Amino acid sequence: AGDIWVNDYFAEAERVAKVSHKTLATSVFPIPASNRPASEGLPLPYGLQVDSEGRLYSTQMAANTLARFDTKSGKGTLFEMPASNSAPRRPGLDNRQGLWIPEFNTGHVAYFDPTSEGFTRIQLG
Repeated sequence: AGDIWVNDYFAEAERVAKVSHKTLATSVFPIPASNRPASEGLPLPYGLQVDSEGRLYSTQMAANTLARFDTKSGKGTLFEMPASNSAPRRPGLDNRQGLWIPEFNTGHVAYFDPTSEGFTRIQLG
């Protein structure tokens, strides 16, 4: 409803944040743990989408995950991408609230169904 969402991948503790369009107050949402050691890189949030139900999605390029946040409670859920080292980035929503996620390293696109919480992969080219 006019709020601005940003990813903050330069912070030590990576997170996404909301800036209220009414008050300019900031709400911070830590990215759920990806269980990756620091030596493997940070989660690297790379792309945000908010669906019509107010769920915020953030792809984590280095952690190879998709994070979903309930924008009312702030609770986050982490989903592992279906292919290892796929480098998910810049997701897009369709008119059924499904999320299309390009896999930068694999030549595929992954489709995330929010109802089943499952992925389908499609090879490109």
